[in-house]
Amino acid sequence: YEDFLNKLHTNPEGYHFQVTLFSSLLQGEGAPGQITSRLVEIFNDIGSYDAVVIVRGGGGTIDLNCFNDYKLSRAVARFPVPVITGIGHTTNISVVDEVAHADCITPTAAADFLIQKCRDFEDYLMETMNGIVANYEFAAAEARSWLSEAAGALSANAAGLVESALEPPL
Repeated sequence: YEDFLNKLHTNPEGYHFQVTLFSSLLQGEGAPGQITSRLVEIFNDIGSYDAVVIVRGGGGTIDLNCFNDYKLSRAVARFPVPVITGIGHTTNISVVDEVAHADCITPTAAADFLIQKCRDFEDYLMETMNGIVANYEFAAAEARSWLSEAAGALSANAAGLVESALEPPL
């Protein structure tokens, strides 16, 4: 958890993450029920969260067996916001990892995933803004051209009217 937080809070992009800890057992018989209860707590205030991240350092297969629990896996799979896992190391894969929105190999990798998603969104916003600016500049140039032509035509018409008004009557 500390590695996860450190990575989020010291990210080179300077993104700010608001993290709320819902502590729970992460191994043993009681862990699946506690983690599921924490998901229920989050669900009851779902508007306050953009994602749920379940992090735990590595361990042996038996230590991580709680992440193969059916009820916990079902809750993760059906959760209304993305659930990202950073459980264990490269050799640890659980059912919860398989049904999560994204499974990262470590808590630090889960933080990297969130940072990259923010970067991707920022890039998308910049690309969209650049498109809007380019379209505005194109439309403004066309409008200036039209106004210039209209002003020239108006000036020519006005000069013709003045000239005809100054001609002596026949």
